[in-house]
Amino acid sequence: MSTVARLHEVVASGQLAKKIFANVEGIDLSDEVRDRLTAFAKRRTAGLGELTTTISPVSNADFYRALAAFWLELRFEWQRHNLVSNYHAIRTGGCHVASFMLAAAASSVLACIEQHLSDEDRALMDGFAAELISGTHLALAQRLDPPNATAEYAA
Repeated sequence: MSTVARLHEVVASGQLAKKIFANVEGIDLSDEVRDRLTAFAKRRTAGLGELTTTISPVSNADFYRALAAFWLELRFEWQRHNLVSNYHAIRTGGCHVASFMLAAAASSVLACIEQHLSDEDRALMDGFAAELISGTHLALAQRLDPPNATAEYAA
């Protein structure tokens, strides 16, 4: 079975949505957090479904290009939620539940996609994402965050 067919099956069978919500079983979440997770699940399952049913029948090359873009977008979303969650914990000692849950949901979708990719493809995409994140954040931090600017946020 091809990568496209396997990913289509994961979406069409509802397995992807189940994986997203498996992280929150038994956790008492606010309606706002649950609504955000539901919106995330709908957006990501629809997005992956569109790739497998709309692009792949026409062009395998464009499917993989779109899948890589989808994966990168999701990887950056995971990074953002993870950073918010971590820094919230550092600053307050508590958990930013929405960011934590959305990072876990993004991680579940990433894992679902990655299990259907070759080791080489995963390594290429991971390397590209890491390069983009590390190079960009350093350049922006130097431009936008003067040496003593973080002290004003500590209060």
